[in-house]
Amino acid sequence: MNIAFRSILGVSFAVSLLSGTASAADLSAAPVVTPVAAPTSDWTFVVTPYLWATGMTGHVTPYTGASTVELHQSFSDVLEQLNFAGFINLWATNGSFGAYADIMYVDLSDQEATGPVNIPGFGVVDNIDVDVGSKLFNTALFGSVRLADTDRFKMDFLGGVRIYHVWTDIHVSAPTYGANYGAKTDFGWVDPAFGFLAQYKFNEKMGIIGQADVGGFSAGSDISWMALAAFRYDFTPRTSLSVGYKYQSIDYDHDGNVFDTVLQGPVAGVMFRF
Repeated sequence: MNIAFRSILGVSFAVSLLSGTASAADLSAAPVVTPVAAPTSDWTFVVTPYLWATGMTGHVTPYTGASTVELHQSFSDVLEQLNFAGFINLWATNGSFGAYADIMYVDLSDQEATGPVNIPGFGVVDNIDVDVGSKLFNTALFGSVRLADTDRFKMDFLGGVRIYHVWTDIHVSAPTYGANYGAKTDFGWVDPAFGFLAQYKFNEKMGIIGQADVGGFSAGSDISWMALAAFRYDFTPRTSLSVGYKYQSIDYDHDGNVFDTVLQGPVAGVMFRF
């Protein structure tokens, strides 16, 4: 091998070595791209459709000048006369502040009631049978403020309004008095209200929920209040079952309209968290 050829080979080898070193240096100097996690929302949204096996007792005066009729309906009675019922609870919180809504609508066909009834031409007749059809809409709209927040216990203050609207259809059939007539009316009001919502976890799966609020204070109703206690079981981090008992009392008497009733019974719902 002559000297010229060996020189050319040496130069080629050096160039190749330098090129490889440069390539390795280029690769090692390439910027490292670190994946950035997508931003997550600080807000949690909870949607809870539920069933409320409520009975209804109390007194209703549907319009000014009408007589007050008395209602005593168990849940089985209500179920027989139920046309439609819808219940849903909505809550959004960022851990410090939030917004809360609880919405219910119940449509009942004629229920048997009794009372003194003012029959035209005869005056007030005691203990006469009356059919009362009723619809009740009630929604609570609250803001929430977190008062306590630990791994096991959370408590929120609730403040806002409860909105009510009542539709009533009364029919009186009294052949003895030759009376057969009916009347329809509706009325509504808004109650300022405040309360508390508390949650306690026994472990990662089980816990209890308690809620109570009170309102009215003669601004709408004389007084209205609600109390709920429920057991919660978490199937997944996003889905839970809750079962408990709910009691709601409404005492409204204004301009001849009376809606003084108690609704109470077992409640069950499925909670979805997003």
